[in-house]
Amino acid sequence: FMSIGACPSCGGRGNTADKPCKRCGGQGSMSEKSSISVDVPRGIMSGKKMRLRGKGNAGGPGVPPGDLYLRVEVMEDGKFKREGDDLYLTVAIPFYKAILGAEIEVRTMEGRSRVKVPPGIQPGAKLRLKGKGMPRMKGNGSGNLYVVIAVKIPKRLSEKQRELIAEFEKSE
Repeated sequence: FMSIGACPSCGGRGNTADKPCKRCGGQGSMSEKSSISVDVPRGIMSGKKMRLRGKGNAGGPGVPPGDLYLRVEVMEDGKFKREGDDLYLTVAIPFYKAILGAEIEVRTMEGRSRVKVPPGIQPGAKLRLKGKGMPRMKGNGSGNLYVVIAVKIPKRLSEKQRELIAEFEKSE
């Protein structure tokens, strides 16, 4: 009966330390927790991988450490929906602003921006704010921000409001 395996003393290295280190027991490496800071590029998408050279597991004696690969997961924002470098933001406006037109203020990645809503806009219409989306990873500029219009219909009307709407209905 025969068994083949690495030497239990040297682990197959061919030699052992005369005075083994007390921290690693002569193994040449040991496990320890560490933290690193990573600069994540602006505009990165979920699923992209980042390679950190020399930040992986230790190599054998005389061998440099390996690489650490990070897979990025971008947290969703409750307001914006992302499609590539473009962002979509749904904004509810009162029905009279949809009928008459208005200028509204919307949230952007950099803060706030004013948008002109044309008279007679329909629910689901998209208004484009060029360059107000996510920064592009490759190349210059940013994607677009699309403001998707939703129309708020009042649940309760005063008698005067009812009369005005009924009068409008008669004029069509």
